[in-house]
Amino acid sequence: MPTLNAVFTKGRAIARRGLPVLRNVVFARLGIWPVGSLKEHWLADVPVYCISLARAVQRRRLMEVQVKNMGLRHFDFVDAVDSRSLTAEKVRAEGLYDSATCLKYHSRDLSMNQIACSLSHAAVYRLIVERAHPWALIVEDDALFRTSRIMRLNQESIPDGIDMLFLNAFLDKTPPLDPISLNVFADTSYQGSTAAYMVTTSAAERLLEAALPVVHAADGLTGRVLALPSGSSHPFRQRGVSLTLSAAIVYPEAVTNGSTEHYHSTTIR
Repeated sequence: MPTLNAVFTKGRAIARRGLPVLRNVVFARLGIWPVGSLKEHWLADVPVYCISLARAVQRRRLMEVQVKNMGLRHFDFVDAVDSRSLTAEKVRAEGLYDSATCLKYHSRDLSMNQIACSLSHAAVYRLIVERAHPWALIVEDDALFRTSRIMRLNQESIPDGIDMLFLNAFLDKTPPLDPISLNVFADTSYQGSTAAYMVTTSAAERLLEAALPVVHAADGLTGRVLALPSGSSHPFRQRGVSLTLSAAIVYPEAVTNGSTEHYHSTTIR
C-alpha cells in the first residue's frame, strides 16, 4: 500500500501536470505500459543492457513485456550492485570508492545507493568494451519506452563523432538549445540522467576508466565529462574528470524515467 506521503505527492503532481501523471498512476496500478513495435527500426538491432536488482521482480517483468512487444532483438539484464551488500569500510578497503577525492567536489560522501548505482553502470561499460559494440543502449529498470518518439529518431540524425546519445535527460532549458535535427539537440542544456543513454565502445572504455574508483554519482559523471559550452564556465562540467566526451539529446524524451514520473516506486536501495 502507498504511504500517505506518496499519495499526497502524486496528488499534487496530478493537480499540477494533469492527465499524463494520472495515466502513469493508473498504468502503474495495472502493471502495464503500452508500447508499439520497433522491429523495423534500427534501434531493434542495438544491444540493450538493463541495470536491475535481481530482486526487482515487478520491474523486470514489465521490462520483459516492453522488450517483447517492441521486438528488441539483443536485450540483457545486468544484475545491479545491491547497496545492501556494501558498507563504507568495504568500498574503501576494496578501492571501489575514493572518499577523499569525492569530498573535493561534493559537500558530502556519496550514499551507498549512489555508489552501488555507479558501480552498476561501470559493470555495463566493461561489458560493452569486452563485446566491442559500435553502439549500445544502457537503461535502468524503471525505463518506460516511448516508441512513437523512437520511431522518429533516424540513425542519420546522430552527428558524426558523438560519443553518447541521451534518450532521457534532465534539462536546464525546455526545449533544449541548439537543434541538430528534428528531435536531436546538442548537449548544451543537459543537466543529468542515466535512465537511458547510448554509448560507443570508445566512450564506454573511457567512462569505465573514469568511473572507478567511484567519485561521482553515475549521472553526475556523464554530465561532468561533457565539454564546456564555448566561451563560458559551467558549475560542474569538466570538474573532477580528466576526459571530454561529446553528446546529443533526444527531445522530447524517447524513454521516460518511471521513478520521476510517478509510475514506479523506487526499489534500488
